[in-house]
Amino acid sequence: MDAFCWQQTNVDLSGIKKARAVANKKRPKGLKGGDLVEFLFERGIAAGKIGMAKRYLADLREAETLTRGDSDEERREVVWELASAEARAGSLKNVLKFRTEGAALSGRGGRWVGYNATLASMQAIIGDLAAAEKTIDETEKYFLSLSFRLAEQRIGSSARVLRSKALIAFRKGNYKESESLHRESIAEFEGRTFQSRDFSNVSHSRLSIAKSLIKQGRLVEAEIEARRALFDVLDRFGRY
Repeated sequence: MDAFCWQQTNVDLSGIKKARAVANKKRPKGLKGGDLVEFLFERGIAAGKIGMAKRYLADLREAETLTRGDSDEERREVVWELASAEARAGSLKNVLKFRTEGAALSGRGGRWVGYNATLASMQAIIGDLAAAEKTIDETEKYFLSLSFRLAEQRIGSSARVLRSKALIAFRKGNYKESESLHRESIAEFEGRTFQSRDFSNVSHSRLSIAKSLIKQGRLVEAEIEARRALFDVLDRFGRY
């Protein structure tokens, strides 16, 4: 517990200050086209980081409208981020819509694995377990057939598959299995180099472990994992 408290009081606030500055930027007059999309995308993401949910959603929705008919790569990034904004707003139908489109635009390879694993997680969250299991089965089979140039890429894809399987197990009531899969996922994410570790997935998995532990009646352990998830976020963004 002392270590948790130490983490809480030793956070780097520079990132949150930078995000606040970007989120509060005024739209330059005359900005249009790709430049406007880039501005809205960056400002929206910054707003999401500091809890400005309305701006986060509004900027990403406008960017999505502007990228209709654009290249797959540009639109994929926008709709994928928009899905996260819609999730915060509780619009699960829109989340599934944009996660599905983002996965379809991702092409093949390691990126496709990550996108489709996330899609399977969303399908599980909304209760469509049949679709979730089908998606993750196809994704895992494809993942196992790939040859990755870098070990980092394989680990990242593997961790996302594990995390999706853990969420599906939870929705099926297999709480011990879900806990175990989430712990495997965290171990893989944390095995990557510092620069490429996916802190967001780690904190989400810790929170999911806490939920699984609650379902198993292991409340003290659940509290510890929930605190770890909280301080993971505080370590990245600070308090504001």
